[in-house]
Amino acid sequence: MAVLAWSCQDSEQKKEKAVYWGPEQVKEHSASYQDPGLWDTTALNMEVQLVDLLLEYDTPLNLTPFPTPKYKSPGNGNEILEFQLDTDSIIGHTASLGKGPHNEYLFEGLDTDRITYFTILTLNRGRNLDDHPVIASSRNHPNYIAQGSLNANTQTRIDWVAFQTVDGNAYALVNGRLFNLQAGRIILASVQSDKSVRFYQADYPIMRLDNTDFKLRQLLSERSTSEFFD
Repeated sequence: MAVLAWSCQDSEQKKEKAVYWGPEQVKEHSASYQDPGLWDTTALNMEVQLVDLLLEYDTPLNLTPFPTPKYKSPGNGNEILEFQLDTDSIIGHTASLGKGPHNEYLFEGLDTDRITYFTILTLNRGRNLDDHPVIASSRNHPNYIAQGSLNANTQTRIDWVAFQTVDGNAYALVNGRLFNLQAGRIILASVQSDKSVRFYQADYPIMRLDNTDFKLRQLLSERSTSEFFD
């Protein structure tokens, strides 16, 4: 009986840790954005000085400065990818996160302090890698956002925004389609001749950052992936 009680208690503790932030914590954090006394004015002033540079990024959402409460981020980032699939060139973006007290549950079983939480891939039709802007931002800490544009096809541009939130949710918006990333952290996009887009959400979990390249090559070697891009 004692073992059963301990097991239930342990399960509840893991559940609480996984959710981490509930509605009250989310509301309290949201309110901190309205209090000028909590703002990081140094960071805000620095961003204001760089506003023209930020606006040069041709990303889906404008990167305008806004005040935030002071925070300490474990880091986040992104990467431009390029692979070869038979005779085709595949390009894409990733979004990554560093490990902190607000997101430890995302790292369970991975033995790393850096993870990839979102990846998008599409065919490249001869465009230079510099034509595919991507950027990650920590300014919504402990919620994280990344965004980018893949100008790989003259027919249609692939625009995306991905979110990993402190309450454990994760979503991506790609050319108007909303993806719940619980169903898979990798999105494949294929532009059609009529300018429509076909999507495939691969059921891959969060990956170690240093293992992402291997996992993506594994996905691209699958027959279903080749058929999707065919």
